[in-house]
Amino acid sequence: MSKYLFYPGCSLQRNARAYLDSTEAIRDDINIVLEEDAIDFIIEQMVASAIDLDDVYKKIEMDFEHGLKLARERTGRNRFFITRNAILSPEEFVSEMIKKN
Repeated sequence: MSKYLFYPGCSLQRNARAYLDSTEAIRDDINIVLEEDAIDFIIEQMVASAIDLDDVYKKIEMDFEHGLKLARERTGRNRFFITRNAILSPEEFVSEMIKKN
């Protein structure tokens, strides 16, 4: 079982269950850690675009599902730290991670 930590006062602490369930569904022994800037970005998007959390979860799941599985196969790593830039450019994030290894 994976553990997820949120910085004190993070509003996603209360709302993150659906996201965590979503990431559990896409990962086979992949540990996804949202960096603080990624969480802030998600909150900003929700406020600015009036999108709901379910839409955010679906987009992140869709953007990272195959890429992180490929990265796990190529790098042997199973823990990935997702930043704001990774959310903005998931393909570039995965590609760079694979190239570095």
